[in-house]
Amino acid sequence: MAKTTKTAKKNGNGSNAHSFEAQVASVITTASALLQSMKALGLPVLTDEERTHTMGKLRGGEAAVMNSVFDTVDANPVVFESLADQDGGNDPNVVETQPSRDALDRFASLAPLSTVLAEMQTVVSDGMIANGQFAKELSVPAYAIGKALSVTNAKIRTSMAKALTFYGSSARKTVAGKKRAANVVKRAAKTAKASGSANA
Repeated sequence: MAKTTKTAKKNGNGSNAHSFEAQVASVITTASALLQSMKALGLPVLTDEERTHTMGKLRGGEAAVMNSVFDTVDANPVVFESLADQDGGNDPNVVETQPSRDALDRFASLAPLSTVLAEMQTVVSDGMIANGQFAKELSVPAYAIGKALSVTNAKIRTSMAKALTFYGSSARKTVAGKKRAANVVKRAAKTAKASGSANA
């Protein structure tokens, strides 16, 4: 039976493994240099907590709206003087909008870079997923056959030991998770029933 070729799912360019690894190594070198260049910008590094709880993720067009707010502040400094000590400026007695305007300019300058990096991440992620999919199209059915044979075939069982442990552990965790979820539902139902009886 003729085999079907799935070159596009492998590496995307039909290169052999050694050549592909060399290409990836070259890209990693370039990417590492890019990372160092980005670090040289001196950008803030946030904690996971700060990334989760932040007001810094602006919506489309929001920067322009914020600048219009700053225009109002500049036109009426006395009204907003209570903000003078938290504007990032140099004068603690006068509200200054320029530091915030500068921050928005930096935000705008970084946006195109963010887009390019997101596209790069998508390319790499898609490549990993496609190659993982390609490999699993053989490993999944092979594992199913090996698992069935391992019950009676000691040689296969020994050879498949690592896979049986790995996938067996995942299956056990899934079953355990489902049991815990079912128990939570049962307890909630009992609590609701008891509460209903008490209020009757």
